[in-house]
Amino acid sequence: MAKKIFFAILILCVIIVIAGYLFGNMILQRSIELALKQALPRWVQFDSFSVDILRGVFVASGITVSNVDGFSRERLLEIPGLRCGFVIRNALRRTMTIEFSDLVFLRPKLTIERNRRGEFNLPGLQERIKSAMRARALPPAGNQPVPGALPGVQAKKLFDHIRPPRTCSLEDAEIDFIDNSFPDAERTFTLEHITSQLTVRFKDDYSGIAQISNQGSGQSGGRPDETIEWDMSLDPSTQGLTMSNRILPRNIDLAPFFPYIEKYIPLSLRSGRCSGAIVFDFDNGQIGSTNELELSNLAFSIKPGFDEYNFGGVSVSDIARYLVAGREKVIFDFKIKGRPDNLRFFVGPVIKQALTAMVINKVADALLSTSQQATQKGPQSTKETVIQIIDIIKKMQNK
Repeated sequence: MAKKIFFAILILCVIIVIAGYLFGNMILQRSIELALKQALPRWVQFDSFSVDILRGVFVASGITVSNVDGFSRERLLEIPGLRCGFVIRNALRRTMTIEFSDLVFLRPKLTIERNRRGEFNLPGLQERIKSAMRARALPPAGNQPVPGALPGVQAKKLFDHIRPPRTCSLEDAEIDFIDNSFPDAERTFTLEHITSQLTVRFKDDYSGIAQISNQGSGQSGGRPDETIEWDMSLDPSTQGLTMSNRILPRNIDLAPFFPYIEKYIPLSLRSGRCSGAIVFDFDNGQIGSTNELELSNLAFSIKPGFDEYNFGGVSVSDIARYLVAGREKVIFDFKIKGRPDNLRFFVGPVIKQALTAMVINKVADALLSTSQQATQKGPQSTKETVIQIIDIIKKMQNK
């Protein structure tokens, strides 16, 4: 009889625990859904939201952000799936905290668009966010609760009770760049299959962000042989912009960028690919950039009237000969220094040597021509002297 009573009590306790878990989970999920619907503006929607207290994870699906007015695409951001872990500490107390971790966005798609007036949609999104924050701003007293906030929690002390995730990951993400500012046709560039991790280091008291870093990679147009890798970090605590950027393109087709490049060069481009390293560092607003690009499969023509246009003392026609003469790949290295409003451009050692070689070859050709004329008119020693000078000049190319 005692065993039966014991098992009956045990079963009853299990039922109470399960019922409490299911009921508590249901209440928490319903509360969060109501809080989100009250807090989110109309241009942010989601299909479903689920919370599992026991496992410490919540999942959302079908998140969409509508595009700004005046742009062609309906949605600016789509997130089919979102997953985040959490831990509740000191539950049912005024000191209760919720610590979030490992936020993951599954297959998100961001659309960056420029309209016919040359305006981008992202600044419009920033204005939307600022407007929403102003609409929900607290009065000066600061003691009124925000809809959806924890009981007894003031909004200005929200981070006393919520610890945001320190890492955010993107899995199989996509970024679409759409440009409608050209009168003839729409220009597009897509970066697909993006894998990236964003790390945010907060100050000890959560009063601000101490550092942001991001590493990732993606495929141009979804093609596995055309990739871009990056490593970026930002220090938001400095007065001037302090940021490090490393971008590594691999075999990127330059065709989508021709309409933007050709405005600044005397060449009409037909084909080309790019690999290499692009470095942009900002130190309190000062730019230090060292870049080395490898150009391949180049096909181009000189724009009418630019044949004798000089660049660094060398004509465009000579530069064109350097780009195509017996080379499948061409190294283009350069540096950029200064402030954004006063940038200085410096060619790198590879270009310097190439330009010097072209000048030397032109001088050598001129001397050789002079020697041939001298042979017809003067002694043989004149030709020998000129040839010696040519040999000395050509040796300079290797220094």
